[in-house]
Amino acid sequence: FVVPVTLPRASLNAAARGPDRDRLPMPSEEKPNNPEAPHDHRFETYMDALVHFLREQNLNFGMASSGSMCHLVFHNDGDDSECLLHCNVIEKEHCIILFAYTRLNAPEERRLQVNEFLTQATYGMRVGNWEMDFADGEVRYRTSMRMMGVTDCIEFIGPLFRTTLATYWRYLPGIKRVIEGEKPEIVCREIEESKKA
Repeated sequence: FVVPVTLPRASLNAAARGPDRDRLPMPSEEKPNNPEAPHDHRFETYMDALVHFLREQNLNFGMASSGSMCHLVFHNDGDDSECLLHCNVIEKEHCIILFAYTRLNAPEERRLQVNEFLTQATYGMRVGNWEMDFADGEVRYRTSMRMMGVTDCIEFIGPLFRTTLATYWRYLPGIKRVIEGEKPEIVCREIEESKKA
């Protein structure tokens, strides 16, 4: 996986199953009194689990006033690319949703081509999907996970972050190329072939 320097894969692996987790008490086997609460009884809410994960990774993040969303910015060390990651928690649905936004807005004259590229990129994906707002050309990659019944939230949040960021960085150069005028089917084919190499 191509993961930005600001979030090394090793640190996510450590968060998922390394010694840092040993500082947490083990989850209780009792069912929660609050049906919206996580089954991982170390945390009162899924946002608590998410914030714990981010702090364990020493990541800087901002919190929305609603308390249901936090956001981070990742930089690609190889160029000026950025990933604006919004983490949305819907407690009632036991759901964590990650939105990875680009700073690229597809120009109106290239939106059909960019949409074609995103559709081809998404086809066959096991996790997540690319999407574009036709009104302004905003492009983002979205993943989500239902956490109901999960007794160890941290083990699931780490892989969700890894998958989201790896897929984002893999396809971002292709989005740029299509915006600049290259054919979407050719660009997507080259990216898919590079994954198999």
